[in-house]
Amino acid sequence: MLKRTERIRRHDFGKVALGRASHTPLFTIRALPVEGELGASKQFSVVVSKKVAKTAVARNALRRKVYAALAESGPCRGHAIFYMKPEALQASYETMRTVIGQALKSSHIA
Repeated sequence: MLKRTERIRRHDFGKVALGRASHTPLFTIRALPVEGELGASKQFSVVVSKKVAKTAVARNALRRKVYAALAESGPCRGHAIFYMKPEALQASYETMRTVIGQALKSSHIA
């Protein structure tokens, strides 16, 4: 689980949701690079809808897997929202970590 300071707060969610979109087989990422004094900060959010996983147990397990991969991602300079797709349920942790790293680099926040 990410620290509270590394999660996007409710009132900032709308700004980040308007960021640049990138698509992968496992998720869609909306990223917003942050410059200046806040450039060293990173904040993330993971959205798992009921269309993706029917039960709360499955949604939370997928969310925890993504947060764990993000914690290992290293330094980032921005904020991102991950909208998960159903294919992410069958993905291994190693695959998830690799795809997240590539997506962060392509969205210019890693």
